[in-house]
Amino acid sequence: MNMQALAPYLLPLLLSTVMHLLPKLTRPDLFLGVTVAPGFRDADAGRRMLRRFRLVLWSLTAAVIATSVFSQRTYPLLAVYFASAFAAVAVFHHAALKYAVKASPVVEVDLAAPAERMPGGWIVALLPLLVLAVLGVWANAQGTQLPAKLAVHWNLLGADRWVATTPHAVFALLARAALSCLLLAAVALAVLHGSRRIWPAGAHSANERRFRRRIVLLILVAEYSLCLPPLFSLLQAPHWLTLGGSLALLLTMVGLGLSLMLMGQGGSRNVASAQRLPIGDRTADQRWLLGMIYFNRADPALLVEKRMGIGYTLNFGNPWCWLVLTAVLTLPALLRWLGAQ
Repeated sequence: MNMQALAPYLLPLLLSTVMHLLPKLTRPDLFLGVTVAPGFRDADAGRRMLRRFRLVLWSLTAAVIATSVFSQRTYPLLAVYFASAFAAVAVFHHAALKYAVKASPVVEVDLAAPAERMPGGWIVALLPLLVLAVLGVWANAQGTQLPAKLAVHWNLLGADRWVATTPHAVFALLARAALSCLLLAAVALAVLHGSRRIWPAGAHSANERRFRRRIVLLILVAEYSLCLPPLFSLLQAPHWLTLGGSLALLLTMVGLGLSLMLMGQGGSRNVASAQRLPIGDRTADQRWLLGMIYFNRADPALLVEKRMGIGYTLNFGNPWCWLVLTAVLTLPALLRWLGAQ
């Protein structure tokens, strides 16, 4: 059975598992995208609402999987599932609004806070680009000594698609990796210097910095994982080395992801509940569409913490957001174009 045949089963299970966990991963005074009093989600009303939300979510999942057994219409079924899951989030977000409390509008800044730097310095972030550039120069000098075919696509078991080795094929392979690495390095920079700080000082602030640093480390590991395939392909690395290197980076990314979940959004699980204040994330609920999309022209931050889940989302009121979106949406088309030339 191929992956397309498994999609109606795996995708709903995966998404429902993630959505099952999301309400518990965020800050304790945020619930389904709404600012609430600390401890609300562990109170009777919060637990009841969370149980109902999860029951609806898994009922949708069971219905889609059961229907998939008797139907071959994979994409319509998945579309119905995604639309229904999104509608469930919207309904329960609206229900949670009646328990909302006002977030603190005060913006605090610690002028004595140490500057946050890229882990390992900029050389670590730009090293994959340097490696790809050196690899390009080396490949150009090798000429006909390069392998007759280049691997350009991989699955979990290794390379599964090759193209004839030509100067353009080498350039396309390296350019695709370089563009992707450059985008990830820019995202890491945005997390460090373009994200909204919630706590200016104290234990909360220290945990936020550790959380942010781990997010950046995860992005950098992803960047290095994109640098390895062209390196292995051009150097004709043995299969065991290709598989081992890829597996090591994948396990590192999974480990970092799990550690972020254990820390909680912004490192909020590492601070005793008695030290918390009912301020949410210092953004107003009305600036969030369904608790997921943030729009605030008065907020200079490019990135803000997600209200459901782990990590950051864009401030759609920041003009730079649209440049980022253009780059992200254009990149796949550009990569496909490079591969087709």
